[in-house]
Amino acid sequence: MGLNYGLFVWLGWAWVNFDPLLGDLNGKGYDIKVDRTVYVGGYGYVSPDPFLYALDIGVFGGARGAGNGYNLTLSHAVIRATVGYRYFRWRMRERNFNVYPFVGAGYGRIWVSFSRSGDLSYGDFVSDPGTGGTMYTNTYIGTVGIGAMFDFGFTVGLSVGYDVPVIREVWVRDSDRLSGGPDLAPYGFHARFMIGYARDWNE
Repeated sequence: MGLNYGLFVWLGWAWVNFDPLLGDLNGKGYDIKVDRTVYVGGYGYVSPDPFLYALDIGVFGGARGAGNGYNLTLSHAVIRATVGYRYFRWRMRERNFNVYPFVGAGYGRIWVSFSRSGDLSYGDFVSDPGTGGTMYTNTYIGTVGIGAMFDFGFTVGLSVGYDVPVIREVWVRDSDRLSGGPDLAPYGFHARFMIGYARDWNE
């Protein structure tokens, strides 16, 4: 039977409650908001039937704001490693429809980048020589969900899942720990639509 495999790009959505961070930033004089959490990413798997070992990476394009003489960008990236099990297959005219539940673990990072906006005078620079920086926080997660793939020359897929935070780390700037930062709410539901190439499960 051989080893089946697939490689995809995807567009998706994830529920991440940024409100504690946004409230803190807005309370300190920055104007930033997140209108929607749309992610883009890549997904690949190898499958010694009936198992499916997969890796996916997704990135939130970022929300932009400004305040206190800085421009800032809020971003989020997540990587998940999962194991799925194909429990349903429907074959029609040499085309396959497969459904597979999955479980796994992952790692996410949320970061905020600050950069000076506009030109500075000599006095402004000498009194405050900082030019910006990036602060971030990491979260290790567990994930569970279900996915489906349909092959008709090329392959499309859809999956929905739920991420649960297991370990949350404090905010960091460079190598300096930042105590007292906002505690972001747990990750939650995510969904994605995938398109790409997958070798037929029965080849």
